[in-house]
Amino acid sequence: MTINIISTSTTRYTIEMIREEARQLVEKGIISRKQPIWRW
Repeated sequence: MTINIISTSTTRYTIEMIREEARQLVEKGIISRKQPIWRW
């Protein structure tokens, strides 16, 4: 008998967390301050 357990994980991001991540990317030169951070 095989039992499969599916684990789901939800990560919640606050706007502060996203801002901090974006700030770090700008400081490292990975993105520019005016560059959109999404892709279509």
